[in-house]
Amino acid sequence: MTETDLTLPDGRTLHVYDTDPGGDGLVVFWHHGTPNLGPPPEPLVEVVLDHFADLAATLERGMWIEFEGEGGQLAFAKLAWVSPLRGTYLFTNRQGQKAVSLTADELADRFRNDRARLVEAEPLVDRAFVSMMASLEERFGEQPA
Repeated sequence: MTETDLTLPDGRTLHVYDTDPGGDGLVVFWHHGTPNLGPPPEPLVEVVLDHFADLAATLERGMWIEFEGEGGQLAFAKLAWVSPLRGTYLFTNRQGQKAVSLTADELADRFRNDRARLVEAEPLVDRAFVSMMASLEERFGEQPA
């Protein structure tokens, strides 16, 4: 945690605490009303910063995600919109209708629990061909050329 004094336009000084000097986490403004009463309280929410949070943060519009429902059913959805502060993600189905809206934390949690998977950008025909070849190879073994 770092402490800094900020000089306001009217000449007053504001003493601030920065619990995330790297700037990658959740921003919480805390004002306790009386200056210099001590350090700020513990974070109000636990922020998990891991590979899955990074994955959610780097998604771009147009990417496809495979979501697994409560009953195990699979659904594909395209990322159609991301809020300017990357706090909300809106996904649409193949018909362009709203499929699901998730916060960044909810999306990362789905990745973390293997209930959401990034669909590779490899063309459909290429994926089908590779899958077919793998099935043939598994069934008949590798044949010499």
